[in-house]
Amino acid sequence: GNSEGVIDQAAGTVTVTVPADTNLSIVTPVISIPEGAKVSPASGERVDLTNPVTYTVTGISGDTKTYTVTATKASDKMQGYGGQDHCQIPYHCRE
Repeated sequence: GNSEGVIDQAAGTVTVTVPADTNLSIVTPVISIPEGAKVSPASGERVDLTNPVTYTVTGISGDTKTYTVTATKASDKMQGYGGQDHCQIPYHCRE
């Protein structure tokens, strides 16, 4: 399933809640950024979110912004669909 992240631009954090049965050690976030910008680790690159992961977004102007992405699992009671090892974190970097 897909899970959308909550972005705090000021704090540079992204928090995402994933299905309870997601294996956080092998998630593949899909990250939306403005055209011409770059993100590292790359969108679609498998990462281990058992601990927070720092992403660096580089804008067209060369300015960088870092985001710390933290994933938490939803409680089993909230689980209404089959989870997959894939989460989507669409966020936009402002220059």
